[in-house]
Amino acid sequence: MKNYVVTVLSVIMLISINSSLAQWIPTNGPPVKEDYHIACMEFLNSNIYTGISCGGIFYSADNGMNWLQNSFPNQCVWSLDIMNEHIIAGTYENGFYVSHDGGNTWVNSNNGIPNGDIGRINDVFAILINNDKVYGAVNNKGIFLSEDYGNNWVEINKGLTNFNVFCLVASDQTIYAGTKEGIFKLEKNSDKWVNLNFNLPQRTIVYALAIKGNTIIAGTNNGIFRCNKMEADWIETNLQQTQVRNENKSKFDEMKNYKREVIFSLTAFGEYIFAGTENSGIFVSNNDGRTWRKFDKGLPQNTTVYPLSIYKSTLYAGVERKIWLRKLDNINQVDD
Repeated sequence: MKNYVVTVLSVIMLISINSSLAQWIPTNGPPVKEDYHIACMEFLNSNIYTGISCGGIFYSADNGMNWLQNSFPNQCVWSLDIMNEHIIAGTYENGFYVSHDGGNTWVNSNNGIPNGDIGRINDVFAILINNDKVYGAVNNKGIFLSEDYGNNWVEINKGLTNFNVFCLVASDQTIYAGTKEGIFKLEKNSDKWVNLNFNLPQRTIVYALAIKGNTIIAGTNNGIFRCNKMEADWIETNLQQTQVRNENKSKFDEMKNYKREVIFSLTAFGEYIFAGTENSGIFVSNNDGRTWRKFDKGLPQNTTVYPLSIYKSTLYAGVERKIWLRKLDNINQVDD
């Protein structure tokens, strides 16, 4: 009887542990002031680095239990990327800051970046480090390239028809840019951006991009779109759908009214793609973005998710003013 009780207790404990791993868990920070949010997130040597929309950079060396403010100036930080000990940060009205020693010291580095209309460097919404080259998106000024980790910059806007760039990703040495008016790509050894907006709706603002195999996934102000790299024939895919009342009939029509979400972030892990939304939490797809399901068990309801990032089989989310994490060991479990 005693052995039976121990076995039952062990099973209960195991179920409890698995249940906790299969939902989102909040970390203890970072400390973000009211009205601001976590704008970006990267990892270096198991440390979590977060940029705050107004409040500098915080980091945690113990998976979010404790947070320290980096020596970074008290600036509004919109974007981050890290390669080895090189950290590049994009700010509000102060351009780029670079650190070559893992964030211990910082230098404001805008050599080659033109001033904005009010005499300051415009906002830097996206940074990408790829093959020892740094690409930075300066609002209203387009995309700039640095080949010395941010010390000097040159404009690379040939072919780009919209200079408001919100995201940058790389795949097979091709760079993709999401802008206020669609998507562009820059292929290896080319100096000209190519327009990929063949059948995207007009005024599509692209906030996030993810590449999975031969599929490009675009998160926009009007939902998610997907296409094959080689064809660029965009197909709309919807996160949620509800039936709509047909005013000419007394019952629900077969047509669907799709609720188009605003997508702020995308990231891929194996066969899965995750999407962070405005006011609707997180969704996941395991078929190249054709269909999606909710993936926000444990998160506050109707929450906005800004950055998403994966490190060592754990998904991290910047949920408004706090970092949340979820182990991906039980990814197939359906959230209620």
